[in-house]
Amino acid sequence: MESTNQSPHCIGHIGNKYDILQLLSCDTGEGKIYLVQETEGVHNYFVAKIPNSKYNSIENEIKILKLLNEKDYPYIIRYIDDLNITFEEKDKVVSRKCLILEYAPRYDLWDYINFTKMGFGERYSKVIFFKICKGIQAIHKSNICHRDIKPDNILFDKNFNPKIADFGLASENSSHLRENVGTFQYKAPEILNKNDKEREYDGYEVDIFSLGVTLIGLTTGLYAFQNALDNNYYYKNIKNGNKIQYWKQIVGLLSKKLSKKFKNLCERMMAYNPKDRPTIGQILTDDWFEEIPFMDQDQLMQYEKEINLKEIFEIKEKEIKECKQMILKQKKLEGKKKRNTKADTDNIKNQLFKEEIEPKVINYESLINYYIKIKNLPNPKNFMNSLSDEIMYKLESEIYSMKGDEDGEAILEVTFKTENEEEEEEMENSEDLKNENKKNNSFIIIMELFKGNDGYILKFTKNGGTKEDFLNKYVIITGLISDIYLEE
Repeated sequence: MESTNQSPHCIGHIGNKYDILQLLSCDTGEGKIYLVQETEGVHNYFVAKIPNSKYNSIENEIKILKLLNEKDYPYIIRYIDDLNITFEEKDKVVSRKCLILEYAPRYDLWDYINFTKMGFGERYSKVIFFKICKGIQAIHKSNICHRDIKPDNILFDKNFNPKIADFGLASENSSHLRENVGTFQYKAPEILNKNDKEREYDGYEVDIFSLGVTLIGLTTGLYAFQNALDNNYYYKNIKNGNKIQYWKQIVGLLSKKLSKKFKNLCERMMAYNPKDRPTIGQILTDDWFEEIPFMDQDQLMQYEKEINLKEIFEIKEKEIKECKQMILKQKKLEGKKKRNTKADTDNIKNQLFKEEIEPKVINYESLINYYIKIKNLPNPKNFMNSLSDEIMYKLESEIYSMKGDEDGEAILEVTFKTENEEEEEEMENSEDLKNENKKNNSFIIIMELFKGNDGYILKFTKNGGTKEDFLNKYVIITGLISDIYLEE
């Protein structure tokens, strides 16, 4: 790939077939993703996936996509081409296989969930999820299992139709699989809770589990749980049949109730016993979808118009753009100033917040309430969105939920790891992970922003963990808040 000055929009070439127009992503862990255009012909836009040296699944992805490309499945990303390329990387000449794919210009499902801080609700998610399931059905009918279904791997084309992508971990064989693959939060329990010698699972069944986790995110905007390990605080309620308690935790963070049919479908898809999960065909005929399975393509398109699904996507898309622009702005500002050290966090906090309400402590082993008063907050909604993104990227924590209203009042719930859990994660497949004595290895901090008499109050509530766990994160978060406040 050598640069060129022939076109103001072209920054390089892939062979003599494609002009490189833009770098779309370089942090996928697999390599770089470029927007490219055909050099000759009708100049269609495509995506070029150029793997890095650590990604060794490109050949498998090409093989799987070619098999799926034999039929024109509407909800699967289309294979276009593959070719060998040579280029310079770190002063070395390297050769790689480049994969050319259909260009899906809208954002992925993770963006729609994460940056808008809310799901689509049942009415709209039924249509979106039905299409996703049709794509999975086509994959399974082709005797292929995906093994990495998650919102990040569901893209949207120009008409907001979902496109299932990233087949690097897919397998033509679905039974007696043993590899520990997939994304941690979406892995089925039969993958997570077994060591390499004991692990054996069915690829179709783990796809259904991941789909169930994805459905909850799509509909509610919340993570179903942090993981499906046996000792996970949230998932063990599903495992042990305590479903009422599980849904109390989810519904307690939502302003709307969830239907019984929705909850029943999710419960079955995320069942601990793989044999209790429905097949993709059974999901597509589930009562939750109501009349949607009986619609032909024209009727489905008409139904989408009636419920204004396109308009809902466009509203969310606007919010995503605003959030990403804000993150980009913050990153630029970050490069111009030094990060505040732990030592001067309190000084900056006192300057900005002027008045801090005396912390109110109630049984600190289970619950801590801290209150901070913030004066002159011009854009509370952007402030909380920025805080959510900063915590997620800087502290590598899980944003379990975020919801707010037009007045700027909002609730942000974050799950943090305790020191013990951070040590345990380094010991993959260790028996220590299954030790029943190691409980409560994560804790939650809820940040609630609401209006006070002369400004806003930010209340911190801790659930689980120790006082030390809470205070360690509290000091860091107040430093992040100080930076965001300065930028506001």
